Amino acid sequence: MPLQMRPEQKARSIDDLLVEAEEAEERGDHATAESLYTTAMRADTADPVLPFNLGNVFQAQGRATEAKVAWQIAVARDPAFAEAWYNLALAAEDEKQADLAVAQYRRAVQAQPDYADAQFNLALLLTHLDRCTEALAAWERFLELEPSSKQTGTAQKAIALCRMRIQQERAQAG
Repeated sequence: MPLQMRPEQKARSIDDLLVEAEEAEERGDHATAESLYTTAMRADTADPVLPFNLGNVFQAQGRATEAKVAWQIAVARDPAFAEAWYNLALAAEDEKQADLAVAQYRRAVQAQPDYADAQFNLALLLTHLDRCTEALAAWERFLELEPSSKQTGTAQKAIALCRMRIQQERAQAG
């Protein structure tokens, strides 16, 4: 005997699943959100937003490894998904994988050149790594994007620090 849907059940579209999952996520019902995003991902194997959102649910639950896998699926589905690259960069920083984080922040700003948060984090990380020539360019780009943000002071101080370090390196090499 074939399975039949009861009359009160109706098939939900992927859009319906997405809306329900987002609502569950907003109210903190991560188990329901996870289930709905996972179901939607099985039905739509191309949409990058579904695994991205699932990754955010995993991250909210403290499931960092699963979050990274979900975000990697998102960028595999859409290599220009800047927010997924950004989340992967943050995760790499959390794991003290600085070079990987730099590469992923660069992918984020490559995908979305006006992504100021990614540019700021890239510049900050490069400064911490004492890669001042690269950091200087990143800070200057950040200030082009956000000339009057609350991080402008941080950027200006970092630019001054980088210029000083670059001059010191030149003096020592010269």
